Amino acid sequence: MNPTRGDFALIKEIAAGGEKRYASGDVNRRPYERLEELGWVNGIITNISDVEYCLTPAGVEAAKMT
Repeated sequence: MNPTRGDFALIKEIAAGGEKRYASGDVNRRPYERLEELGWVNGIITNISDVEYCLTPAGVEAAKMT
């Protein structure tokens, strides 16, 4: 899969926000799932409706790309 501009925009937002993003409740998780498929984040299920996404080393490098 090739990353899109949206993927790069989201990974940069996550990196700027402390390298983690907490998605709670009824949130569209598809953009984060794309980042997982790219190997840029790991999703950690914290409870039945919440997931915390943390950057991987590859995600940190991707966030530095223009």
